Amino acid sequence: MLVLRRSLAPARKKSFVNMLVALPMALKSAIRLSPTGITAEGDRVEVESVSDVETLEAKRYLNQYRFLFELKNEKFIAIHNYMDPMLSLRCAG
Repeated sequence: MLVLRRSLAPARKKSFVNMLVALPMALKSAIRLSPTGITAEGDRVEVESVSDVETLEAKRYLNQYRFLFELKNEKFIAIHNYMDPMLSLRCAG
């Protein structure tokens, strides 16, 4: 279950989802994430990672990501993804 912030206005949420769909089509290959840090405390696990992939325009798409996984009874109840959306929008065109 991917949780998008409820505070996003519907138009902004639609734009964000459209960007997530368009981004892979602007890349030469799948986004490869390399973990740079992992922290676990209680029912929360945070994973920091970076992407490095070439775009169809021969530019490098380097973004930083932070994933926060929330668990309850050993099951995921929420996944929060933080990244630089403006970098993704520029790449997706």
